[in-house]
Amino acid sequence: MTINLINPFEVRTPEALSAQEVARLFVDVFSDFKKVDDQSHTFIQGPRGTGKSMMLRYMEPDAQIAACKANSIRDLEFFALHIPIKKAWSDITEWDLLDGTMYQYLAEHLMISHITYCLFRSLSKNIEIDDLDKNILECLNRLLVGCGSNEINIDELFTLESLTSHFHTEFNKIKSFVKRLMFFKPETLDYNGGLLSYLDFLVPLLEELKEQPWGCGGPFYLMIDDADLLDTRMQRILNTWVSCRTIDSVCLKVATQNRYSTYRTVDGKLIESPHDYSEVNISELYTRKENRYAKRVKDIIEKRLELVGIHIPVEEFFPEDLAQREKIEEIKSDLKAKHIAGKGRGTRASDDVIRYATPIYMSMLAGKRKSSSTYSYAGFKSMVDLSSGIIRWFIDPAAKMFGELISSNGTRNKEAFNDEGAIAKIPASIQDKVLKEWSHSFIDDELPKIEDRGEEIVENSVYSKVHNLLVSLGMLFRERLLDEEASERKLLSFVLANPESLRSDTKQILSLAVDLGYLQYSSHGSKEGIGRKPKYTLSHRLAPYFQLDPSGYAYSMSITSEMLEIALSSPNRFVRSRLKGNDNSSIYQASLDI
Repeated sequence: MTINLINPFEVRTPEALSAQEVARLFVDVFSDFKKVDDQSHTFIQGPRGTGKSMMLRYMEPDAQIAACKANSIRDLEFFALHIPIKKAWSDITEWDLLDGTMYQYLAEHLMISHITYCLFRSLSKNIEIDDLDKNILECLNRLLVGCGSNEINIDELFTLESLTSHFHTEFNKIKSFVKRLMFFKPETLDYNGGLLSYLDFLVPLLEELKEQPWGCGGPFYLMIDDADLLDTRMQRILNTWVSCRTIDSVCLKVATQNRYSTYRTVDGKLIESPHDYSEVNISELYTRKENRYAKRVKDIIEKRLELVGIHIPVEEFFPEDLAQREKIEEIKSDLKAKHIAGKGRGTRASDDVIRYATPIYMSMLAGKRKSSSTYSYAGFKSMVDLSSGIIRWFIDPAAKMFGELISSNGTRNKEAFNDEGAIAKIPASIQDKVLKEWSHSFIDDELPKIEDRGEEIVENSVYSKVHNLLVSLGMLFRERLLDEEASERKLLSFVLANPESLRSDTKQILSLAVDLGYLQYSSHGSKEGIGRKPKYTLSHRLAPYFQLDPSGYAYSMSITSEMLEIALSSPNRFVRSRLKGNDNSSIYQASLDI
């Protein structure tokens, strides 16, 4: 049997993709995030895997030209420069040995040296000339001398490659100096190098470069990736740059996970939106706008399929379990009939269908054993729901499914191939198997990594508290799903009723669970109509682990901080305590989450 062996869901980092590959794979999401390519300083927030780096890579000149957005750099509206943080100085741990202005000057010099290195590396890749205009070299030397650095000998022939090497060397020199602080007191080391700065060196250099004949004339976009990995004091330096409002010549595009620690400048002032910067939160948009996210996933996945010659709608390529769908449809019909007969529970028949069809089916599967192990999570919509607004959480399991189908060589899944021997779909059985393994690995394999304790759960450890919190919520939501008397059975989130009473160590556990992707944080208007309360949503990826319905619904359970303390130590006691009394008095209605 001849089959297409190329896995369309193979995951590669955007930095490793060629401009042509980026142009072929990228789905234009700028209509969702218009501020990203606007001429402004922008913070781009979102968990790892939401597509931030892919957006930034697509904005680079070679990718824009490959995507036919322009014929040359001169036709571009901006020159985007990718500046990765993760690999640049993650090995420097000596910053704590410095303080005050010494830290500030050396840290900014390090940052500017790295950005300038990235600048000339990008120019050497994107412009056709090998030699720089002598006027540029004179400007560069004037700026270097003004910052206390040595001149570059302009009598020699300097290429873009040699300038790239020069600033890479300068970057490594300052890294080496900082590392030597481990062996000497800072005041005993004599630093005699330059001190490059944003306003005195980088901005005037970029202003000169953008007016060159090969330039686009528009601003440079400095796309700083993984800025949350910067030292907090470096973030203050970056915020100071943002406060300068240099958008006519330099726009800062700062990509971070949702743990950027400060928005204050070096002198303690707060940068504010929208005066100083715009803000884009990818996960917030995609977890609140279900249809928009589903459409983006559909576009991305169908493009990947087409690139390997599979021209099939995603709903057909990732089919549901047909037998399960038929049974749920029967339940939906019964609910509609009951509503017409005046025996419905909601104001509309469609409300009853959304609220109760899947819970009733899962209850039927559970029976007295309280187990729904045979519930299938297969199907494109289910995979979208499980991915929790993180596109990589769709692509990763899809890649595993495709690989498993290929490894079977069609012997066990002949229905997955068409008459020509090409792959036509991923069988529901493979989807369900991979999704359940993927869900279980999130807790069983990934969670223990937060503490180096192997598989042992040590009482009162960070690991045990996060683990107990997730198990408590999963058990609670599972009990409600199977409760035939409850008016709201599909719950995946809770609102913290009295956040002012939350202990600091519990706040840290909640924050860690959010950082690791097990919970998603938002806020909800209080019942009293005054202020907002914290809302936490269990990652939909965990639905198979706890045997929940991943589609969720527009309601959240209210939980007090005192009850949450119990959840961190005793899941069984937490569930028993929380389910006592009238549940309906503590249900919040919210906008629909996926």
